[in-house]
Amino acid sequence: MITVTPAAAEQVRKSAVSADCVGLPLRIAVSGGGCSGNQYMLGFDEQKTEDVKFDSNRIIVIVDSGALPMVKDLELDYTDDTQGSVFVFNNPNAPSHSHGGCGCSGSSGCE
Repeated sequence: MITVTPAAAEQVRKSAVSADCVGLPLRIAVSGGGCSGNQYMLGFDEQKTEDVKFDSNRIIVIVDSGALPMVKDLELDYTDDTQGSVFVFNNPNAPSHSHGGCGCSGSSGCE
């Protein structure tokens, strides 16, 4: 299960409008490396047959089925403070951090 916090959901909706991607699901992609053992990427994309779909706070999130073990119980949050505005990936299963937090300063747009 992937959870999108209300703050992240609001920012995803704003990003979809500004990127002219309204109606496309949010893709979370994962690659090795990065601050929590994995690097997370966001973008808007069409759903493919190998994707798994989640619905959280009225945001449709898609993930390639091969990445499911790496995003199990992932929470996507968004913070906007004096340090900047970032999406935060809270992954309780990340090996490197007790809370698995990792920031992402943006998304890759429509794919």
